Amino acid sequence: MSYIQKQHHLGLSGLALLRSWLVKKNSDIQPVLANMYEMLNELSSNNFKSNEIDAEEFDTSNGYGRWSETYDGPNLLVDVEESDVISLLNSLPKGKALDAGCGTGRYSLILKSLGNEVTGVDQSAEMLEKAKAKDKEINFVQGSIDSLSFKDDSFDTITCTLALTHFKDLDKPVSELIRVTKKGGYLVLSDINPWFIALGAHADFNDKDGKWGFVPNYVHWHSEYLKLFRKYGLEIIECKEPLIKSSNLTVSDSDDSITKETLDLALKGLPLALIWLLKKN
Repeated sequence: MSYIQKQHHLGLSGLALLRSWLVKKNSDIQPVLANMYEMLNELSSNNFKSNEIDAEEFDTSNGYGRWSETYDGPNLLVDVEESDVISLLNSLPKGKALDAGCGTGRYSLILKSLGNEVTGVDQSAEMLEKAKAKDKEINFVQGSIDSLSFKDDSFDTITCTLALTHFKDLDKPVSELIRVTKKGGYLVLSDINPWFIALGAHADFNDKDGKWGFVPNYVHWHSEYLKLFRKYGLEIIECKEPLIKSSNLTVSDSDDSITKETLDLALKGLPLALIWLLKKN
């Protein structure tokens, strides 16, 4: 494990302490402190510093291209978010659906299984190759969310998941999604909760060669979304913020720098995703 990853675990341990002060017994805190002392000792080691590995920053297209080979692996955000999004999609009428920022086709396949005629669009050619291999009947096309090639009022349902966070300004991509939604149609927007990004969360990954990289996320608070929804006259049907459960949190056998108990104290019960169900009136 690299120097910077140890820093991340140390930060999570600090979050565990912050959430525990006043409300937890000293006996609950001592294991966290012991864990932190151990990590601090390792971080102060000159030998450990010499083995530091930096993560490389990528733009969206190149980053997801590098990530495509390993993207369908375990993902905490997907684990927390997916069941709530599927529940919302189940409640919607069937029709023409667009999966914007479709990646390897996770929600494209789900939309099709629910009886929709599906188009998936993504900026990354490599991600689209993976999606096309899963289902050759779905219309997968290359394009960017903030400059869609579709005509106005083309789709009954639009999903856009784990993608808007990569835009510094939400207005252009959101206005494009609204433009191609039919009057009376629905949008399901899902992303990482802004509090998590404010604490330093980015879309980090290991590519097929084990190299570590990330695509930067940008903080968009709830008020920013609400301002845009008002601007474009969208009706908010529902807002969901699924919480992290203990069962979502795991520690790999190869990583003993942070304990499961510390992770639970740091993250359990916090909202990891922000999901909007909207209607275009």
